[in-house]
Amino acid sequence: MSVVRTVKELSTDPEFAGYYDLEEKHRQQIADAKETGMDEATHSIAKKLLQFGTIPIEQIAEATGLSIEEIEKLKEEN
Repeated sequence: MSVVRTVKELSTDPEFAGYYDLEEKHRQQIADAKETGMDEATHSIAKKLLQFGTIPIEQIAEATGLSIEEIEKLKEEN
């Protein structure tokens, strides 16, 4: 029973709640960084596939999960 009281007390402690908020913010930052890294890697792969010049944009879109519009923008950047 003392464990339940401790959890209840901690949940109302502003200092503890602040630590929880910081932890959640940190987890979100990590998730965002992973997503950004994945996007950059996917774009890099699409650019390499475009360099072959023989692979249709539709196939690159299917392989990478990018939209045809995104791939066309990447093609224009090269």
